[in-house]
Amino acid sequence: MTLFADASSSLSFAVRDDGDAVVLAVRGEFDAAAVAFVRDAVEDCLERGAREVVLDLAGVTFIDSAGARTLLECWYDALARRISLRVGPHSAVVGRVLAAKGLDRVLFGE
Repeated sequence: MTLFADASSSLSFAVRDDGDAVVLAVRGEFDAAAVAFVRDAVEDCLERGAREVVLDLAGVTFIDSAGARTLLECWYDALARRISLRVGPHSAVVGRVLAAKGLDRVLFGE
């Protein structure tokens, strides 16, 4: 497992390979200040050669529209590479924000 932290925001990550999937666990506040950091972390996961990237957002305490948009952009990047990217475990706040924007149907992989 690899751990990362962003000094400019309250966000941290843990990355682990889980068979055919790479799991990116995100903790903290996913706002406009953290967008570039999240995008870079997902890009690193996509480059690992796994068939699937699972975003564990159970530890996300806040997400704004910039965070939701970034998740969708990352989903499109993965799709272009024929890699499945989906949100796995997630906090209630993530579920509410993504559902309100209609992104739950795309990102939850259901």
